[in-house]
Amino acid sequence: MTAGRVVLLVCGIIVVLISLLVLVVGGGLVFVDRAITTSGGFFMTKNIRIQQDSHAIVTEPARLELGEADRWSRAMLGDDLSNLVKIRIRATNTDPEKGVFIGIGPSSKIESYLQNVAYDEITDMHFQHPRLVYTKHQGENPPAPPTEQPFWTASAHGKGIQLLTWGIAPGTYTVVVMNEDGSAGIDVNAAAGARVPSVYRFAVGASVLGFIILAVGILMIYLAVRRPRTSPPMPEHARAA
Repeated sequence: MTAGRVVLLVCGIIVVLISLLVLVVGGGLVFVDRAITTSGGFFMTKNIRIQQDSHAIVTEPARLELGEADRWSRAMLGDDLSNLVKIRIRATNTDPEKGVFIGIGPSSKIESYLQNVAYDEITDMHFQHPRLVYTKHQGENPPAPPTEQPFWTASAHGKGIQLLTWGIAPGTYTVVVMNEDGSAGIDVNAAAGARVPSVYRFAVGASVLGFIILAVGILMIYLAVRRPRTSPPMPEHARAA
């Protein structure tokens, strides 16, 4: 085997190994997308029971600053940043006769809404053994019905399973879970999740690329190891001529 064929063989083997790595990544992403996400493509937590005797349960204010992602998403998606990442919250009241309310809104508006209202703020979460840590806020007044408030960025309410889906946007937001009528004594099962730009499409693309690279590597190996064609021996009469 000539030096050129040896180099071609080595490069072909390297290309095949790279293709196998790309195929493993693509196949793994396909598995994750199909086996772990919901039908809507969301990565969801397990159900967590939220049970407190107050009027509302809220998360700590979350400030969303997209930064580089903001510039990238505007370049790719225009001004519609809601396509970049979506979050989903699923909740249902343990009492089927009571409705549940889920809302996301500006933290300042929610703070004003719950002023002098007894509510609990989630300050820590443990997902391995689902458990929430709360900070209690005292208050004496009942809140106005949450379904009548105009400041919610996104909300869902009613009996049975309720789904809130929201495309993120810059700002400071708080998530609120309440009884639909604003009454005290909350007992719901809830889960939360997020969806990023389609993992499945990226996974399929990686798999296709892996097969293309694999085909190139196999072709390189074939060209390196194949025997060169030898010309058939010249007939005696031709040599005599």
